[in-house]
Amino acid sequence: GPGVQQVCLCGGPSALPRIVHTAKTLFPSAAFPSPRGRFEPSEAQCMGAAVHGKQLQQQGLLEAVPSSCPSAVRSLQAVYLSSTASPSLAACLLVLEPLSCLPARRTLQASLCSPSGYLQLLLGDALRPLGDLVFSVPAGLQQVSVSVAASEDGSLSLEVSDGERVLASLSVPAL
Repeated sequence: GPGVQQVCLCGGPSALPRIVHTAKTLFPSAAFPSPRGRFEPSEAQCMGAAVHGKQLQQQGLLEAVPSSCPSAVRSLQAVYLSSTASPSLAACLLVLEPLSCLPARRTLQASLCSPSGYLQLLLGDALRPLGDLVFSVPAGLQQVSVSVAASEDGSLSLEVSDGERVLASLSVPAL
């Protein structure tokens, strides 16, 4: 469009040369300022989801309900998962609630749109990156199990499996 003055590319695929080339072809007169320093382009979806969630909470439309576990250890912050590998995990997804009883585990089924994937584990309202997991899957596999677990000491683990074997895993020590 001739009226577009600036284009800010964000999201994981914005780093792909083909995406940048296509955007510059579609908007030849637009400036493409670098967002680095203001935010990380690959984390834009998670940041947007966090801001929106906080706004909903402030408006009273979203309520955090702590679980009751009288003698168990509780986590202090929420744990989020973000991915570019699966449409079902494309946005930033809350996988462990704040104040969850520890140990805690959540397993999700994810459909894949490519033979490789990328998952990012994020902590708290600030969505602080804890670790990245890049994985590839056998030909023909279209769905994987993604498990996030927190141990009693607060360490986290992320695991991708095909139901029978672990394809990739990531461990993050307690903070």
